[in-house]
Amino acid sequence: MKSFKILMFLCAVFTMTSAQEAKYMEKTVIIRVKETFRNACQDEAINDPRLADVFQTLQVTEVKKKFRNARNPGTQKSKDGHPLVDLSLIYELKYASDADLQKAISMLTETKMFVYAEPHYIPEIKYSPNDPGAIRSIQYYLTNIKAYEAWDVNKGDTNMVVGITDTGTDLTHPELFSSIKKNYLDPIDGIDNDQDGYTDNFYGWDLGENDNNPTWAALAHGVHVSGLSSAVVDNATGMAGSGFRCKYLPVKISNASGSLTAAYESIVYAADHGCKVINCSWGSTGGGQFGQDIIDYAVFNKDALVISAAGNDNRLINFFPASYKHILNVAATDSLDRKAAFSNYACTVDLSAPGAAIYSTWPGGYLYSNGTSMAAPIVAGAAAIARTQFPSYTALQILEQLKVTTDSIYQNNSLYIGYLGTGRLNMFKSLTVTGKPGIDLEDHQESNNGTNIFASGDTVKVKVFLKNYLAPSQNLTLTLRTGSPYASVIDSIYTMGSLSTFELDSTSADPFEVIVLPNAPTNGLVRFTLLISDGSYAVSYCFDITVNVDYINLRVNDIATTITSRGKIGFNNDNQNNGLGFVYNDEADLLYESGLMIGSSSTKVSDAVRGEIQGVSDRDFRSLQNVRELIPAEVSEFDLLGIMNDDSAGISKLNLRVTQTSHAWSTPGNTKYIVVRYTLKNPSTLPAVNVYAGIFSDWDIQNSAQNRANYDGSNKMGYCYYSGAAPYYAAVKVLSNTPALCYSIDNVSGGQGGVDLSDGFNTAEKFTSLSTMRVSAGQGGNGTDVIQVVSSGPFTILPGDSVSVAFAMIAGESLNDIQSSAVNAQQMYNQAFPIGIREYQRQNELMYPNPLIAGAQLWIRSERAGPVIIRISDMSGKVVYECFREASNEYERHALDPGSLGAGVYHVSVDQAGLLKSARVVVLP
Repeated sequence: MKSFKILMFLCAVFTMTSAQEAKYMEKTVIIRVKETFRNACQDEAINDPRLADVFQTLQVTEVKKKFRNARNPGTQKSKDGHPLVDLSLIYELKYASDADLQKAISMLTETKMFVYAEPHYIPEIKYSPNDPGAIRSIQYYLTNIKAYEAWDVNKGDTNMVVGITDTGTDLTHPELFSSIKKNYLDPIDGIDNDQDGYTDNFYGWDLGENDNNPTWAALAHGVHVSGLSSAVVDNATGMAGSGFRCKYLPVKISNASGSLTAAYESIVYAADHGCKVINCSWGSTGGGQFGQDIIDYAVFNKDALVISAAGNDNRLINFFPASYKHILNVAATDSLDRKAAFSNYACTVDLSAPGAAIYSTWPGGYLYSNGTSMAAPIVAGAAAIARTQFPSYTALQILEQLKVTTDSIYQNNSLYIGYLGTGRLNMFKSLTVTGKPGIDLEDHQESNNGTNIFASGDTVKVKVFLKNYLAPSQNLTLTLRTGSPYASVIDSIYTMGSLSTFELDSTSADPFEVIVLPNAPTNGLVRFTLLISDGSYAVSYCFDITVNVDYINLRVNDIATTITSRGKIGFNNDNQNNGLGFVYNDEADLLYESGLMIGSSSTKVSDAVRGEIQGVSDRDFRSLQNVRELIPAEVSEFDLLGIMNDDSAGISKLNLRVTQTSHAWSTPGNTKYIVVRYTLKNPSTLPAVNVYAGIFSDWDIQNSAQNRANYDGSNKMGYCYYSGAAPYYAAVKVLSNTPALCYSIDNVSGGQGGVDLSDGFNTAEKFTSLSTMRVSAGQGGNGTDVIQVVSSGPFTILPGDSVSVAFAMIAGESLNDIQSSAVNAQQMYNQAFPIGIREYQRQNELMYPNPLIAGAQLWIRSERAGPVIIRISDMSGKVVYECFREASNEYERHALDPGSLGAGVYHVSVDQAGLLKSARVVVLP
């Protein structure tokens, strides 16, 4: 009865597993220190003053090496020519502060000491148990994969070990105990006899609970997986593992509650303890560079083949670790060689194996289960025998040998062509068929005119890089195809000729060419298939590129940032991983979040920044024309243009159309800023009144918890800076001839008397930050986390009229530095957008500003050389102002001073030798 209850619990858990957002450990970060800072690294400390403030702010409770026994491998390369991986500088950091994980990662990244900082992802196991009483054909899968024929050729060897990284094994099961690879160098006596750092690891190790007992605890998934590769054969009991004589090493990765807290670490343990095949029947949609480092370490440093399950969500997705490079990714089939109903599928799948209704070991007996979790260890056992058959082959050669000897199953899977790898595993052929090439697609690179942003009409050059791991190939031909309606391959064939064993070659000399078609949608995915053939050997790979992306990276001067089509600046999403941020001088990333805000009241704000739900931005702007480069540039060295409206703001929308331009220069004095300019047009029949427009910037400079914010009124500039030594500065300046405001926010609980963002950023708070002044923040102690909103307004935009607001985003190393750039930016803007010339030439407006504040200057545009008569009449028709000017140039500006005009609506006419233009102007009190 106890076993039955456990079984039913597992059914409830695992059948609900899906490819939702990746799970990760709270307040835990994986970091890899740059080689430059090796001398600062100890087993449980990184002693560098750059980290002291960050660690204090985050309240770091623990920082320790992930792999204490790891050593720097130097510059050695593997037999395949790949660089070896250094695990000795990888740490796990835990902290106690309330900082959200992405903010903590951002703070660590800002120190520039780390190759990467990323979450500690928690994978999930990938199987779905069935009722053990179901009547099915026992172990049909051994017949499908030709295991019996393979065992007549080679039954493996007890010195060949499969690492089963999972939830633990059953040391008492008669099918499993005898197959464990015992560590006779470290018997259970309380002493670490082999001095590997693990005392009494005779039967393997429990990394999840850090003890020497790898027996399953909360979840018995690992018991089932262990039997599929390693159950004893020829014992007249139960079942047979595909690996026959090969042994297995159990490495438990789950903690006491069953959470897979030590998944990637287990790969290192297995590789370090002699496993030449490592099985991973677990994974998630979260994948970072840490996981790739671990795979590469096992494959290249330790020559271990890593095998992983593709996942059970019946989706076309990348699943990790299976979708990393240099790993064998296994999808699942049923008894009829059809894709199993639950199995994921992808371009990254290498081959398939039976995973439906799979019979294997279970505590107290046996069990039928479904899952790619089952398919992977079947392949692992086959790989172990193949390594015995071909002892000189490297891990990647065995991977290719398994791939090139599969049986094609696409006749039963027409909907999944290219997504189930080369076919279904055939163990017999993997041991007996030799002489075939094993050519892998190592990489692909796409480029166009330098931006690598592929828009409609662009010609994209595609380079592919191939490496042959097995027999030499002759007369090799590559063909690139796509079935996408969004692109067309115009140069599709490349003749490579020969490719010898371990040779790497590419199409760099004559790349494939692809045209992006006019109908390509925003962020359209184009899937390519690369066919590789030499007449007797053929293999295909698929890969994707994204076209018409809705952002462009701007890298003209000392500022590198990302301009998007929906109002965000720096990043295109909420996770700070889709964009450049705001990087100064290639070394300091100063920004956490930035974007456009437009508002007219406490209930009417449209924006692209954080909202009331923590970690989720408002997405009020809808792209009408994705941001694109203007070629040739009209204003600066790199001009960008995009158009959007605020239709996605719902009841909060102002009903405005926004034309966004961005500009950058690299001339002396102009390298430390970029310009963003927004033209707000009112397409409605009602005036838009009390309108403010501004840029929200959450600056995180060096240590964000020690930032200060202030305002420079003479330059109309809000700025933030790090309060410690050698500070960086970041600023936003109003460039347009419009009023400037700056609201500085203390981004701490309570807000220090200002708006409080700790519980979200609501519409009323957003309008407050747009429309009022709060010049400073972070003034106490060493500062705090600060945010600024630099804005301009209020404006009244009449129906059909528009107003332009422009900002310079600046970085520097002192207040004088950014002030100097502010002055230069203003001069450059005035030259590029002189009022009455480019302002009106672009907007087709007759006068500026409109509305006009009483007593201010009014600028009038002329459209040809010659005499100009300018008249202003009130609504009764009475002329209240008249002047005569001589225009020497087309689009010349004329500064008028109609100071006596009171508040009201007036009619302005411009007469140039019979060319009569007129418009209304509103004068505000």
